[in-house]
Amino acid sequence: MYEELKETMRGWRSSERPALKGIGHLSGWMSTLPRRAVSLTSQAKSRPAPMSDLMAQLYDANPYRGFYKAIGKDVQTWGGNKEIFGVLVDQVRPRLVVEVGSWKGGSAISMASRIRNLDLPGQVLCVDTWLGSLEHWMAKGDQERRNYYESLRLDHGYPQLYYQFIVNIINAGLEDYVVPFPTTSQTAAKWLKAKSIQADLIYIDAGHDEDDVYADLTSYYELLTLDGVLFGDDWQWAGVELAVKRFADERGLTWITVENDTMWILKDR
Repeated sequence: MYEELKETMRGWRSSERPALKGIGHLSGWMSTLPRRAVSLTSQAKSRPAPMSDLMAQLYDANPYRGFYKAIGKDVQTWGGNKEIFGVLVDQVRPRLVVEVGSWKGGSAISMASRIRNLDLPGQVLCVDTWLGSLEHWMAKGDQERRNYYESLRLDHGYPQLYYQFIVNIINAGLEDYVVPFPTTSQTAAKWLKAKSIQADLIYIDAGHDEDDVYADLTSYYELLTLDGVLFGDDWQWAGVELAVKRFADERGLTWITVENDTMWILKDR
């Protein structure tokens, strides 16, 4: 799949817009998406500074420095290693990726690793409360889904997911590429807007409720660069599918699904 996606995405042109409704064929649709007019040879070949401007705008001190929690590596993920992450990074060459919903960092590690391997001056901003979703808290007492509840790693009643995330990023050696932002998706969107920060790639993977997903789509679509790409996961959840279709129809956008109809991508027609 990787080579097929990569091949069909080579010829993005901002002057060509598809006129599809619903799910288009991947090979015919993605080839019309716009491409940032930036190449590896024209970009600075330097890695991000240890204390980036983005990190400095959020923190007085780097959150990775002197980290003390004795937690083992656990990068359990629901599809964070899917090939589409690498394909989009290859094509878009993002200077900034915003990930809304990070869990333990699986997908952030996939995108940040690709950015590092390509020697791009880009970073991934991870937005999450790391307090668990409704599904995790509802799993208490459900023996079949007990692992959902236990994954919160409660310590005196408070989830420890953020610390697991930090450990995983440190173990991956990606501290210079991944910036954690422990807050709600809406607070983060307002902060980014106030700072006039836009992203080339925005990945929506937070709540599954239709209204929650629609609110994230509304807030983060405004934060895309001109040729930015908005994509997400969990198409199999009814709330996600309904929100994406509703948002796309209201704004005249095209949507398709990839990765066996589990992930979606939005773009202008």
